[in-house]
Amino acid sequence: MIYLTRVIVVLSTALAAFAEGALATPYFPPQTIWIVTALAIVLALAGTRLRPLALPLVLALMYVLPAIMIVWIAQENFSIEYV
Repeated sequence: MIYLTRVIVVLSTALAAFAEGALATPYFPPQTIWIVTALAIVLALAGTRLRPLALPLVLALMYVLPAIMIVWIAQENFSIEYV
């Protein structure tokens, strides 16, 4: 049951991201949905093997990336949403 719930959450999140991308850009290539679907399947199949390697990398990037953006683009106004 918990696996089904996870699948539903991931699928709804992916659908929402796809819809946002399609609505936010004037041209959204139709092959994008197939590329993203294939990537999601590959990552889901490789997830258990890559988790010990990928998880620290992703978490470190999420922690450091806002600071890198603030330093790199110093002219922009980054308010509370990045800090």
